[in-house]
Amino acid sequence: MKVSFILLIISTIFLMIYAQNSTNTTCVDTGFDCCSKAGLCTNSGYLTIMRTRCRKTCGFCNTTTTG
Repeated sequence: MKVSFILLIISTIFLMIYAQNSTNTTCVDTGFDCCSKAGLCTNSGYLTIMRTRCRKTCGFCNTTTTG
C-alpha cells in the first residue's frame, strides 16, 4: 500500500513538471479573449499574467521570464 502511494506521488509530480514545461515552451494563448486585451501586454500591472496567459498575442514566446 505504501509503495502504491509513493508511486502515485512520484507520478503526480512528474506530470506536474511535464505540464509546466510544456506550457512554458508552447507558443499559444491560454487565456480567454487575449486579442481584446492586447493593450495590457505592456502594462506593468498586468505583465506577469499576460506573459502566462497571452504569450502568442503579446509576442512573449521567444522571451524568458525571471521571477
